[in-house]
Amino acid sequence: MDLRLSAEQDQLVDAFRSLYAKHAPPDRVRDAELVGHDPELWSQLQGLGVIEMAIDEDRGGWGASMLDLALVAEQHGRHVAPAPLIERQVAARALARLESPRLDDVLSGDRVTSIALHPSVDGVAPAVPAASVADDVLVLVGDALCLVPVSAGSAFENLGSMPLADVGTDGGEVLEGG
Repeated sequence: MDLRLSAEQDQLVDAFRSLYAKHAPPDRVRDAELVGHDPELWSQLQGLGVIEMAIDEDRGGWGASMLDLALVAEQHGRHVAPAPLIERQVAARALARLESPRLDDVLSGDRVTSIALHPSVDGVAPAVPAASVADDVLVLVGDALCLVPVSAGSAFENLGSMPLADVGTDGGEVLEGG
């Protein structure tokens, strides 16, 4: 079994390594520490199609493999990049699976969407990654998967300086279940 990366995967790693070296050096990461997000870095990542790569071709994406996404995530983590990439890719993949028309807003860059890692409890999804910089969050509310506007979010300080927020789930749009 050959476990070496393909030439295309080597190019992918090199492209993201270069991007992060240029746009996420340690001083820029420190500068973004208070909010855990660097909009300029995100703009560069979006220009490379980081969300599109995570979506199957039949839904308007590039159809990258899970290994390709993991290689990008590895470079993202290696540089402690202050842009919530993984959360946004996972949310976009979920919207694609649901065949939600909301995916178009995410792919166009009009909406920043994240995903809650825990279901809501008493009307609040706790410690949602990227919620303090997101427009919407996918949240499990009871048996329903809902898209919740983050206007009800409450950011809080944390040791990792990540853009976490608690998100109220009132006014969410049911996408599936419920």
